[in-house]
Amino acid sequence: LNPSASVSDWVVNTVSTLGSGWCPPGLISVGIGGSAEKAMLLAKEAMNEPIDMAELIARAASSPEEELRIELYERINALGIGAQGLGGLTTVV
Repeated sequence: LNPSASVSDWVVNTVSTLGSGWCPPGLISVGIGGSAEKAMLLAKEAMNEPIDMAELIARAASSPEEELRIELYERINALGIGAQGLGGLTTVV
């Protein structure tokens, strides 16, 4: 990913190419910064954080990280991949 590229565009484009190959609905975690190893560790750590997306959307984002979470959640679900790749509203939870 180039420094000038959009992280959210890259994630959405990557998910759209996966189709049903990752057996949605699922969880998406993104680590940004440092080396590739550091980014992977950040992504793994983020998978352990409890996040209530309905509550987060209702109260609105209070940080750039939360804005990215909401944007990715909405854009990935808008792809319409759905459960098991059969189409639908829920691709990520």
